[in-house]
Amino acid sequence: KNQLAIREAGGIAPLVSLARDGATLQQRTYAAAALTNMAAGSAEDQIAIREASGIGPLVALVGNKSAPHHLHFTAAALWKLADCDPENQVAIREEGGIAALVALLHDSDIPQQREEA
Repeated sequence: KNQLAIREAGGIAPLVSLARDGATLQQRTYAAAALTNMAAGSAEDQIAIREASGIGPLVALVGNKSAPHHLHFTAAALWKLADCDPENQVAIREEGGIAALVALLHDSDIPQQREEA
């Protein structure tokens, strides 16, 4: 699987860095999408993303409402990271992820997010 090859090649940390520090919102969004795909169905990748401090940047992206089209990637990434991983669930809560997702649901300016969160 490509997920395994990317993790073994050390690709998770650069993706987390791009999600956090990308020069544009589009770069950060693409990194979030890649992290979503990495976390899907892979407990090892879910752990590796958490250990690379990847949850904080994803929570920050959920809280960034300046470009609503990116929110489905970041909300999906948090969902995949929380799936069957109690430690990630705690980390998401501690990073403010629950509050960010709930705020997203209440934001009347961004109606589509109700489905995505």
